[in-house]
Amino acid sequence: MSSGAKEGPSVSYSILPIFGGGNYNFWKVKMRTILLSEGLWSFVERGLQEPEDLSQLPAAEIEKFEAEVMKDAKALSKIQNGVTSDIFPRITRAKTAKEAWDTLEKEFQGDSKAITIKLQTLRREFYNMKMKESECIQDYASRLAEVVNQMRTLGEEISDQRVVEKKLISLPEKYDPIVAAIEECKDITTLSIEQLMGSLKSHEQRRLTRNDQSVESAFQSKLSFKSQKSSKKGNSRDDEVTGEQRRWKKGESSKRDESKNGKRNAICFSARAKGDSRRASRRRSHSSNTSSCRKQFKR
Repeated sequence: MSSGAKEGPSVSYSILPIFGGGNYNFWKVKMRTILLSEGLWSFVERGLQEPEDLSQLPAAEIEKFEAEVMKDAKALSKIQNGVTSDIFPRITRAKTAKEAWDTLEKEFQGDSKAITIKLQTLRREFYNMKMKESECIQDYASRLAEVVNQMRTLGEEISDQRVVEKKLISLPEKYDPIVAAIEECKDITTLSIEQLMGSLKSHEQRRLTRNDQSVESAFQSKLSFKSQKSSKKGNSRDDEVTGEQRRWKKGESSKRDESKNGKRNAICFSARAKGDSRRASRRRSHSSNTSSCRKQFKR
């Protein structure tokens, strides 16, 4: 009973990665790790070694072979339970774990020629990859790690040192100070990816903090400028009102002066008119006297 419970459905089945046709390389890595942890990967990698004539083997060898058959069947069961119902028909005829694994490998990863073409594409993408100006360091690291993992699952050997060097030469110009400091103070050949990411994230956080402070300072300056501008507008309005009042008072004063000048001119005109009248009267009187004297002299 206990043996049947071990071979039947258990918790291990519930944690199997399920392959549905996409991300085969990721599923392959996860499944390989599970099979390794249970001592079953050798049956996938080398296959079940069947004797030429089982009847000629001693009883101990036959028992050993039967145990290996059970392990191979267990590995095959995990592969079958690790795919969806759409993928399962492709491996229904497989009798061993290796046969099922190779069937999936050939269809979803391709033969050696297809793998070579995929690797060339991934190598080109790895070589040309650069961090975007608007991208954070974590997002860029995730993009780069995805390409690196795909290359590794296809058999490409990529060391951590190569990944570290790639990150350092593909960062934007704003990271030049921290890159120069790392290259000057640390040994690139022994620097781990985690240590590099820690330094880059710290630099990014400090830079973002400074930018936030600069934005806040600029915002406060803008508010202060608006306040001063508003105050100047208020003063200019007061000056305009004062100027209008002054112009109004000046206009009133001018009107009063003009009124006074008009009265003075009227008085002067009246005086001149009276003087002219008096002079004309004296002339007439003088003319009359002169005429009278002339008449008396003639007589």
